[in-house]
Amino acid sequence: MNKNSSANMNLAPVHPSHRSLHPSKGPPSSEAVEGQPQRGTRRCLSTETKPHARRSSFRVAALSLALWLFASIFVNTGSGGKGEQETMSNTAHAGRSQLGEADLKEIRAQLLKLVNQERAMAHVPPLVLDDLANRVADAHALDMATNKFLSHCGRNGSKPYHRYSFAGGIHSLSENVSALDKVRTTNPADLAKDLTYMHATMHAEVPPDDGHRRNILAPHHTHVGFGIALHDDTLRLAEEYIGKYIEVVPFKQRSTPRDRFFLRGRLLDRKHILRSVEIFYEPFPRPIDLASLPPLSACGLPPTFVTLYPRLPDGEFYIDGRRGTIELGTAGWFALPVELFKDEPGIYTIVFWISKTPREKPFAATSICIKSEK
Repeated sequence: MNKNSSANMNLAPVHPSHRSLHPSKGPPSSEAVEGQPQRGTRRCLSTETKPHARRSSFRVAALSLALWLFASIFVNTGSGGKGEQETMSNTAHAGRSQLGEADLKEIRAQLLKLVNQERAMAHVPPLVLDDLANRVADAHALDMATNKFLSHCGRNGSKPYHRYSFAGGIHSLSENVSALDKVRTTNPADLAKDLTYMHATMHAEVPPDDGHRRNILAPHHTHVGFGIALHDDTLRLAEEYIGKYIEVVPFKQRSTPRDRFFLRGRLLDRKHILRSVEIFYEPFPRPIDLASLPPLSACGLPPTFVTLYPRLPDGEFYIDGRRGTIELGTAGWFALPVELFKDEPGIYTIVFWISKTPREKPFAATSICIKSEK
């Protein structure tokens, strides 16, 4: 008897309305609807397990996070600053003796080909493999495999956007993670089939509970990274879907409470529109209890935030009487005034909302994390 299971989380923040005073803090988490896998039985958070024949006994679990993160910060390449590597696992290779670099490269190529075939069928642009996304996804996959858990929060309490930003990223990102336990064979060819199956079960979801599938097919994504970790008989897959639309000049990721500074950068396409920016605050994360994993909502953006809008021309005002504070220049350049508005230490996350046309629904383009320490 072979068993697998899956679970899904979708924490995509809802875009704030242009010139609105009350942007949404994000929708509640969603759970996956069970698909119809051919090689095993899935279990979602809201459904019971159904046994199905397969060659090994295992459990598959999957989670998706439509929460927007980063991929690089130098002004020319999207990356700048050294990054806070302590939020990541120390290595992405320990515990994977059966998977060498050549094996990983081939499996990633297979997954990328599969994802782009799925996107072609949905009439959305193909994705490009991203090295930073691979490395950060690898670290989280290894953390989950080594410690035998499944969550968007790392064992140290880090959230997806923490891990990306402090690794040197700036761009938006959505995450799918999947788990398969009690793997009886570590043959790379068999593991490649398992990983393909794990991905296929996520793509097979049906609306409205299809968070994984929406991440795979989101039209605003431009790049992807795959993290793969095998520890003993425990296999983990992390998929990181990235959208690159903004670059920023190097900035400091460590500061002090009540500090003020400008974050400067530009839209990669000058025709795109910067609609608003939200600055979130949360205390520093604490290690999670693996015996009682945090709820889905605990891995998303916090409820404490402020919203900033572009400065309007003379004589124009937002509905609260303000004119806006984000300075917009030529060729897509902007200057964002940032204030770390809490007296307590913690992490601030800056989320830019942009759109490609005035009528398009805005989408998140960044989640830039800054540590505030006394």
